Amino acid sequence: MIMVRAAIRSAHNLACLVDDVQAVTAVRADRATTADPVTEELRTHRPSPGILTAEQRCGIGGPPTVTRDFLAAGLITS
Repeated sequence: MIMVRAAIRSAHNLACLVDDVQAVTAVRADRATTADPVTEELRTHRPSPGILTAEQRCGIGGPPTVTRDFLAAGLITS
């Protein structure tokens, strides 16, 4: 049941992200003007480190580079 709730929450979060990015890109502007608002929406919606286990945050377990790459890219905040 917990995994089902997490999946529903993830789907809702993704839907919110898509809606927000679509709203930003609906305003007709050039790429340079659109990039900053889209970046801000992506930053606002990025997941917290709570989606990872303590081992994953340390780079232990799972594919060895995925977690570190996500952390380094700022896709997951540390």
